[in-house]
Amino acid sequence: MAQIDNVIGLLRNVDDATNFQFPSANIEQVDPITANTATTTILCNQANVFNITLAANTTLAFDYSGITLTTDDAYTMTLIVSQDAATQYTLTFPAASKFQSGVAPTVPAIGQTDIFVCFTVDGGANWHVFLAGEDMS
Repeated sequence: MAQIDNVIGLLRNVDDATNFQFPSANIEQVDPITANTATTTILCNQANVFNITLAANTTLAFDYSGITLTTDDAYTMTLIVSQDAATQYTLTFPAASKFQSGVAPTVPAIGQTDIFVCFTVDGGANWHVFLAGEDMS
């Protein structure tokens, strides 16, 4: 019954067939991370947007232990990855990552920023990763 009440409440915000007003904005926390070790852990319970500066060759680890993900749950995160201005560092995604055509996207070039979107629909067993924006600096 509560779900029906929620839908009715949302429908009351529709003032015509083309103009839907959302009751509130969804503001997300951005977590800044400096990747300066061999493994960089992304704490999924901290945010959904992570601003990562590469300062060493690193492999990402997605830690979602602070949130409860079951095999039916979905979770999405955005990674804003910036390369150091002087040195080209590597970025490796976790082994459970799946990529378009099976090929991991390239990391940003020196001084550039790329945006990646990562999501799971099976509680973290597989992470779908794709490049959402290249050289966004």
